[in-house]
Amino acid sequence: MTETNTLILENPLCIEPEIEELFSVPADTPKVTEAILVGQTNHERTSKLKAAEFIGRVLSGRLVEIDAVKRPIKSLLEALKLAKENDPVARALVEINAQTDIFERSVKTGAVLEPVTIAVPEPDALVQHDQALLSIQANSLLQMVDHPVMARRTEAETRNNFRLAELNKAGDLKDYSFVVFSLAEPIEEAGFFTETMSCSIQRIWSETNCLKLEPAFVSGVRAPNQERHDLDTVVKVYQYFGFNIEGKTPAEIIDTPILIPNRLIPNGIIDLVKLWDDCAGGTFFGETKPRQDYLNFLESNKARQANFNRLGKLVAHELIQEADYIDSIELACQRLAKISEKYAVLNAANDDSINIKVFGDQAAEHLSMTRQYLNQGDFEAAERTLNLAILTARSSSCPSISGSFNLIASSDQDSDEFGSLSFSCPQCGAINRRRPGRENFLKACQACAADVSCK
Repeated sequence: MTETNTLILENPLCIEPEIEELFSVPADTPKVTEAILVGQTNHERTSKLKAAEFIGRVLSGRLVEIDAVKRPIKSLLEALKLAKENDPVARALVEINAQTDIFERSVKTGAVLEPVTIAVPEPDALVQHDQALLSIQANSLLQMVDHPVMARRTEAETRNNFRLAELNKAGDLKDYSFVVFSLAEPIEEAGFFTETMSCSIQRIWSETNCLKLEPAFVSGVRAPNQERHDLDTVVKVYQYFGFNIEGKTPAEIIDTPILIPNRLIPNGIIDLVKLWDDCAGGTFFGETKPRQDYLNFLESNKARQANFNRLGKLVAHELIQEADYIDSIELACQRLAKISEKYAVLNAANDDSINIKVFGDQAAEHLSMTRQYLNQGDFEAAERTLNLAILTARSSSCPSISGSFNLIASSDQDSDEFGSLSFSCPQCGAINRRRPGRENFLKACQACAADVSCK
């Protein structure tokens, strides 16, 4: 770095010498010294103070309003109601949630998503489709408050939100990309697909009057049932840029973003995927597969994502049609998850590139038979096993990327010990929903008031 660089102070956080040693690297490790740890910029203290105040206000119930836009859409429920009234911004927000959800529900590794635009209407505000990103963080903080591991990750993501705002305000993202490595936790119940231990690599940079976010998904294991390599691989990635993060947890790695000069990654996120593969010993998107040309892969990946975007629009349309019968944020997220899962299973029946185990062992067995029947031309049998796959599917997504409202969208909560939480009215066909618990059985259809009580 030159002496004219404004990002670095000699000791911006007054780091003690023994702590500063954490960022030293063995002498024989190659270094790309132009990279910068965000935690060592002169914006870090301000970012952490703002984040701590925000987290405290959210968790204490003192957060009243997030004033990023004149009319912020605060929840998926609100977006659904507005979209049903033909609000184009609300519909776009529902669609991007659906598109992100179905993609992440289906594809856990080997993918690059199209860059997402993040508007900056005010110096401290980051917004997408009229939704302040801080509102996402507030929802996530409240959802994860009772889950220590996820709470730590969410707090780290919140700090990154404030870091981004400060760096962008100072103009420091014009020549640098803000890069975050988000590794999986070994806990399936939190929504992680532990067979691939997928890692999300996110790159954010500045363009005229906005930020762009580009994510990629790589595997943390070389093959199913093998030991995870991602913790060692990410250490080598950081060593390549001159930093030592050995021993850090996935949450602490999220909390340790890097500023990488754009000239070092001229092809964007795919250059970081290649670096990941190099550090993993020659994998392809983290897996033991023959290496492809990375730029050619990007072209083929575009067609795949276009298909998921089309499916996401179908999910959004069906969800919006149910808007009149959805009366809580929780229910809105559950219905998004369930409808998205249905379309994901339907798509997986014809797309052999999708790992059917993402839908759970039972559904995977049915999908495997469905694919066989389709290849044999036995469409009646294929339809039967496909319906069983939809009924037994148990998948999850983590659509915190690109503006989703819920941090973990699991489809598992569409029933309780008393049966399904949704059913069709025999009189008008409307989808009825009840809350969990025997006391919440419905007596009348929520649409036409016909008797739907159990006889």
